[in-house]
Amino acid sequence: MRVRISYSVEMDNVPQEVSELLKKRAEQLDAALNLLEDAAHSLDAKDPDLGICYNTIEKIRIKLAEVDATLADCHGILTGLLQAREQLENPPPQTPFDAVMDGLPDDPSV
Repeated sequence: MRVRISYSVEMDNVPQEVSELLKKRAEQLDAALNLLEDAAHSLDAKDPDLGICYNTIEKIRIKLAEVDATLADCHGILTGLLQAREQLENPPPQTPFDAVMDGLPDDPSV
């Protein structure tokens, strides 16, 4: 069962965090590719063991699903980062209400 975890990092560190996630999954992708090549070669044999090949393909599919889930997570993280940077660079225009609120003291007792 997959669960979602969250933690905070400095905005400038987000690309490095995403990079680490991608590197871990890249290793799994390499392993899946090796299994895929093994499965293809095993089917070229005169009397291939279809059961082993079937199980190998299932393992590959699971690894690819895990990689895809991480890619979706990384895509979402980078989407949020891009939106946050856009808001910092181009803040929304101030409304009249915001102008009034900005003019009030922070301490309500004043």
